[in-house]
Amino acid sequence: MAILSENNIKRIALSFLKAHYRYRPRIGQSELQLNMRAEGGIIIDGMISYQETEGKRFLATVEATSYMTRDEVRYRIQRRLLFWDGVAVGSILTLILFAVAHQQDWIEVYERGWGVWAVIALIALLLGGMLYAALFWGLRRYRYIYAVEQFKKYAADEQWIAIGADVFPSKEDRYFRELREQCIYNGFGMIVVDEKLRPHLHITPSRVDLFNQDRKRLELFSLEEFTRRLERRLKEEHEGKRLRWVPRWIASGGKQGQKLLRYRKSYVKQIGVAVLSALLLVNIFYREMQERPEAYVNEEAYTERMEKRKKSTELEPPGYLIDSSFLQPFQESVRPYLEIKEKSLPPGVGPLERRPGLIIYEPGAGFFDYDCERLYSGDAVRYVIAVEIFDTEASVRQLVQQFKERGLEAMGLWLGCFSTLEDDYVLFLQQLYGARSEAERDLPGLQDRIDREGMSAKLEILSLRK
Repeated sequence: MAILSENNIKRIALSFLKAHYRYRPRIGQSELQLNMRAEGGIIIDGMISYQETEGKRFLATVEATSYMTRDEVRYRIQRRLLFWDGVAVGSILTLILFAVAHQQDWIEVYERGWGVWAVIALIALLLGGMLYAALFWGLRRYRYIYAVEQFKKYAADEQWIAIGADVFPSKEDRYFRELREQCIYNGFGMIVVDEKLRPHLHITPSRVDLFNQDRKRLELFSLEEFTRRLERRLKEEHEGKRLRWVPRWIASGGKQGQKLLRYRKSYVKQIGVAVLSALLLVNIFYREMQERPEAYVNEEAYTERMEKRKKSTELEPPGYLIDSSFLQPFQESVRPYLEIKEKSLPPGVGPLERRPGLIIYEPGAGFFDYDCERLYSGDAVRYVIAVEIFDTEASVRQLVQQFKERGLEAMGLWLGCFSTLEDDYVLFLQQLYGARSEAERDLPGLQDRIDREGMSAKLEILSLRK
């Protein structure tokens, strides 16, 4: 099979289009031109135009491709675009995952360390990107065809791709099928010129603008006019400089050696999405760091803050006004007090034993005991998450110290504060709760912590009432 030259394909395609448009209403003759140039380095192999009866200028352009320039119509996988799309999608999925985990209190920065969670975030990003690439690498978006992408850079009433029959080995070739599908999708026409120089209409262009008028019409020049203008502009520029809108391969002349990938999509939006997701993820980690179990206060800053607060805080009054009748029974000079006879307790009943109601331990400071009165608040019921009940004070003190040294907030409580029938001690976690729902909310997390520590205790909620 003889190799068809690109010039022959151009001329045959334009002759075919001239005959194709001959029955359309027009004013004057059709204008046919070869090798046109436009701003931005756009090359138009052939062009046919005429004045329509409505006054509009009709324009059809042709991109001709021979066997020698077949790379212009063969697709290339845009791996970089696929990579950055995967990074953007993986970033969004990772952000959603960590946002949900933060909302549900699944992230434990101080127990596992922020480095572990950073590695988990990186793994989630990689898995999300790889999953996207595996599922969507075959999309049309990632199959770049130079001729198609150049057509998208300017507007014309009809755009045609003309190829020689020897460009593709067969119509079942994967490159030919992709070119045909993209031409149909974008509304471009296709002409195939066989080895006997006969044109065959393969696809007709769309009559409807599929780009919603996003493209603009460019001013087109012949190669000679383009060269003259370019030389004139180059003389006006400083020596050694070139026009910003003229690619280096155009300034050096001709179509040979052109960069076929210059119309690839940019990755700015994907990078922006990845950066924004990373910032939001850092914000989630920052919020988690603020929820640390212990707050370390700078002594100087604390003293300064207390000094400022002292200036704005109202001082206690030096004295109180009290009804004298309330104090009268307690004054020794008053007659009723002197008439009170000494009474003794019944046999077998000793004085009320005063025991510590609440037992707290702080590492480095020792034990702190509070009496039962500190625990009362009217007739309100109190709830605790109990670990175990002991019959001796020494046992509960020992376990309170052990729990605190392992990072668990544990306290001891004498049950006699709330019932005259009780004399045991309960070891409980966290705090005294005013509502059972609050204790039920914290119970699962504390049980998980106990299990991770290797303890066999079964936590339960105990109600207390004075």
